[in-house]
Amino acid sequence: SPDPQKVGPERAERQLAQAEALLASLFALTQAEPDPVRATAGQLYLDSEARKHLRLQQCRLRFARGDVDGALAQGREVARDYAASPRVYETLTGFLEASGRDLERVEFLQEALHTFPRFWKEAQLLQHLYEALAKTGRAAEQDLVAERLCEVSDNPWFFLHTCRARERGPYAEAKARYDALSARVAAGDAPLELRLRRARLAYLLGLDGFYLAKALLDEELVRDPACLEALLLRGEIALLHGNADPCLSLAERALRLAPDLAQAELLLARARFGKQRHAKAIASAERVLRLDPSPTEEALALVVLAAALRETRPFGELSELLERMEASTEPYLRTVSRLYVKWEAERLRNAESR
Repeated sequence: SPDPQKVGPERAERQLAQAEALLASLFALTQAEPDPVRATAGQLYLDSEARKHLRLQQCRLRFARGDVDGALAQGREVARDYAASPRVYETLTGFLEASGRDLERVEFLQEALHTFPRFWKEAQLLQHLYEALAKTGRAAEQDLVAERLCEVSDNPWFFLHTCRARERGPYAEAKARYDALSARVAAGDAPLELRLRRARLAYLLGLDGFYLAKALLDEELVRDPACLEALLLRGEIALLHGNADPCLSLAERALRLAPDLAQAELLLARARFGKQRHAKAIASAERVLRLDPSPTEEALALVVLAAALRETRPFGELSELLERMEASTEPYLRTVSRLYVKWEAERLRNAESR
């Protein structure tokens, strides 16, 4: 569909007219019903797919002409006829989002998820719903969607959202502390400890998608490339952004400064797993467990160990590790670590049962 702002209204109208004429010709080719006796199953399927695609193109053209209600009504008819097609739902969701009908978008996605609770594109539909709920300010429902996304997607953003939602009171208090620290830093001559505390709070709060904490820590590493705490936290953020290469480099730098620091070895283990170096990740995770780690470090090392072993060992050999993981989910662990271990243990158990 042409954009009138880019190509001009007259050219856009000509392109739309050409598209409609082409669409009419294509529809004429699919009007004749195939002989169900002589046609193969593949031919019947392709003919059905062609009609669905052309009807969706009609919806897009109506939407491009500004007939939003008509496009949505026709799109819903297509959705009824081709209920198992993800493309139909994605197209209608796009119409509702582009037209600013966020409440209708939420209702439509909830209807789709209710109809297909185990839809093969459930994660994508849930993610659309998560974004739509954010625009409508329905935080409680967004929290529930994030929890479901944790079950069907490996995306860490939804996992972190879930953890923060379960600790909303402490989250608000931490944001107030961050604002106070920022004011003190802006006043000038803030000591390193205070600047690092502000960066850590920015990380824990996930401000600006963790990019704010990344920028603050990069500033500290320019001042002092051997700042151990900045190296470790910067590595955590690299992992959250899915960047295993810089995390690997940061972990190695941290280990050169503190060879027996469990936190640095754990960061290395997680980076190695991110690079799919499973044997090295196992070695690093096992070393963490020998370095007298904190309960949180032990829990995360077990997560890395389980994930790496799941890629390299028969499932039947992992029952002992599974028992250890379940034992490590005691209440003394902070919430995020406890949830992470339970999540990985559940994945391990499901894999073993298959």
